[in-house]
Parts: sequence; C-alpha cells; structure tokens
Amino acid sequence: MTIEFVDVTSGRSRLKQIRKDGFSGGEVDYNPAQDIQYYKDLGYTVVNNTIVSSGNKIKFTADPDDNQYYEVDLKDGTTNNGVPTDADNSEYNETHHTVTRTINYEGTPTSMDKVVQNVNFERTYTTDNVTKKTVKYGNWTLVGDSKFESVISPLVLGYSPEKYTVQSVTPEITDTDSTETVIYTINGQTLDVIYHDDTDDKTIDVVTKQGSFNQTGTYEVTAPENYELAENQLSSVDYTFANNSDADNFTIHLVHKHETSVITTTRTINYNVIGSDINAPEPTVESVNWNVDTDKVTGEITYTPTDNYAEVKVNTIHGTQTDGSQYSLVPETKTVASVNLNTTQTKPESTSETVNYKVAIIGSGTALKTETSDPGYKVIDSDTQTQTVPTDEVEDTPVYSDLINQPETKSQTTVKLNTSKNNNDKVQSATQRLPQTGENNDQNVLVSLGLIGMMFSFMGITRFKKRSR
Repeated sequence: MTIEFVDVTSGRSRLKQIRKDGFSGGEVDYNPAQDIQYYKDLGYTVVNNTIVSSGNKIKFTADPDDNQYYEVDLKDGTTNNGVPTDADNSEYNETHHTVTRTINYEGTPTSMDKVVQNVNFERTYTTDNVTKKTVKYGNWTLVGDSKFESVISPLVLGYSPEKYTVQSVTPEITDTDSTETVIYTINGQTLDVIYHDDTDDKTIDVVTKQGSFNQTGTYEVTAPENYELAENQLSSVDYTFANNSDADNFTIHLVHKHETSVITTTRTINYNVIGSDINAPEPTVESVNWNVDTDKVTGEITYTPTDNYAEVKVNTIHGTQTDGSQYSLVPETKTVASVNLNTTQTKPESTSETVNYKVAIIGSGTALKTETSDPGYKVIDSDTQTQTVPTDEVEDTPVYSDLINQPETKSQTTVKLNTSKNNNDKVQSATQRLPQTGENNDQNVLVSLGLIGMMFSFMGITRFKKRSR
C-alpha cells in the first residue's frame, strides 16, 4: 500500500510518501489524520483525499495483488489581510497610494502659501500561508474625497491673477502628482466692483477696474441675466481711484428676478347612486386660485393658495319615480371635509372625490315588504324581527320599504316588522302603523270585518223572521 501527500499549488510536488505492507483484509498500522493535521498547521488546505478508512484505520483489500494507492492533495492556504494601517508594515506602501496636486502662487509682493490637495487610494493584500509571501492585491478604492476641489485664487491688492479659479479635477490611480501655478501681475490702480446676490447672500462676480491715482469715473451698472437691482441700489455709481485699497471698492446689490402668474385648481365632488339608475346630483366644483412665483435665478417655483376648499354639506334627496313611488337618496357621509391648502413648491393638481348615495324606497301606506336578511338592517330581536334604520333618514318620510345598505348611526329609529304565516306558509304580512295617527292597519281591518259581520248577521235575522212568519 502506498500513501502520498502531494502539493498541487503549482504543478504537482510530492511532500511525503508512506509505504505499508500487511495481510489481505487486515488493518494498516497508520493513521493519516496526524499527517493531514501536520500539513494544515503548515498552512496547507486539503483539496482531495482518496484514503478510504474505517474510523481512523485503513484496511488492506482482500485481493493480494491489489497494489493499493492513496493520495492526499494539498495546496497552499491564503489569508486576506485587509488594508494595513501600520506604516511599518512591509506591504504598507504597496497598499496605499496618494495622488497630489500642488497650487503655487507667484508674482505677488509677498509669498503666498501653496495649496496642497491629496486624493488617497488603498487596497487589500493576500498572503500565502505556507510561504508567507504576498500572492495577490485587491482593487484600488478611494478613501475620502474623490477629486481635487476647485480653488479660488486669493485677492491681492494691486495685483491680478492670470486665473481666478483653479478648476476641480478627478484624478485616476494611474495619474502622477501635478502642479498648478497661478501668476499675478501688478495693476496700476485697481478697484473691484463686487456683484452681490442679496437674496442668497453671496458674491456672484467681481469686476476689477484699473486706473490712475485720483482718476474718477462713473460706473454704469448692468444687472446680470435674471437679476435686478436691489431696492436703493443706484444704476450708476461714481468712483475714485484714491487709496488703491479695499476702500476704493464698491458693491452692487442684486436680487433675483421673479416671474408671477396665477393658476387655478378645482376639487370636484362627484355623486354616485349605488345599485340604481336614479340620476345622481350634478357634481360640486370648488375652485382655488394659486399665486405662482418663479425665481428666475434658481428656477424654484412657489405656489401660494388664495383660499381653501370649504366644507361641502351633502343632504338627503327625496323624489318620486315615474310609477309614483317615492324614494330618498341617502348619502354615506353628511359632509365632505374642508381642506386647508398650504404654500408648496410642488405644482398643485385638481382633485376629485366621490360621495355614494344609497336608495331608500318609500311606500305609500301599503304593507311593507319584509326582507329580514337585507344587509342594510341590523336585527335587534329575531322573534319580532325588529330592524334598525337611522333616525335622520326617516324623520321626514312616512313609511320606508326596501331600505338598501343603510349605515348605522348613533341616533336610530326602530321599525318593528311582525311577520305571520297562513296555513300554506305562502303569504307574509307585516304589521304597520299609519304615519299620521299611529294606528295599526290591522286594527282598521278588524273594524271593517266587524262591520261586515254585523251586516251579514242583520240580514240573517231578517230572513229568519220572514221564514217564521
């Protein structure tokens, strides 16, 4: 039996070979686990192991001619070490890189401090656990700022820079360090006309004028595009080159131009009658005007409402159908709430809402149609089939029939529908009270039946008397 440990990191390199002899079917006096752990401790990882064992014991096969061969393939393990923070680390310089831009100023009466800008990059590194050498670097990544910010050249009295701003630049990892030089030239006499944005409280431009000592003049102010002169700002300014200092400078105060307009939005309240072809009321339309203010510099638009959407009351509507039956349209809500509108920078849009009406059919004094399973009722007493409808929906109407999907309210009127059956269980009747007197219809029927009975009794007695005679 032959057992080999092979390094397959680069090619194949035999690390160790073990040869064992024995009897067919017998156990081999060798435990591979110890050697495997040994190589793991050296930094190897096992990538393939063909050893077949029972527990920790390897056995010879039953075939005496079988030259058993087993192989354990190993390769160097690696460790990602991240980005080193210790400058003494041997890989520090290989994992850190800085691109630098230096801005120098020349030609000024006194030396000026240079501006140094850095953009930093870093990367990780991976080492071989066996050789302890670096085998791989990660990708470069930015640390902090990703670009050289623009730099405004300092103002120097009596001097002008060849460039007032050193522009922003985004360097690449492959870029080398760079240098920018700003050269100043002396002025005869200068003064600065400073254009100041009073709205945003910032300087938007500086115009430098040159002249000679005690020279005077008048500066005609031209407002930049989308600006206008601030209140009390003169359109022409007298100046004198006197001290060749900041005292000669003057400021033009500007404010943003604004464009105004008016737009109108609406809130439309639509009305819908549920489950019926009865015509709904015409929509209610509310209009609100908005003052629109556009800042011509920033483009910012502000919308200010001149009013709010008022509360809209929704009333119950009564009517009569072509067949003479009366109905009520009962709204699901009594009011559509008012809406307070606020100043906004989002363009307001017209809106719409829908108020649903449910139909209540009103009878003309005939027996009510009883539908105890109608979902618009709430059954209070299952024996008498007492049903509840909102009070404010029946106070102006005599008798309700087929009340469809009525919402419950805190104040309610109870209508009792007493049903009875004849011998064939085919006819249902409902107890009613007359709307004006409150009397029960059944009482009127009983009175009528009594009168009819008395009449027939009288007729029978008369016939009996005639027969007796």
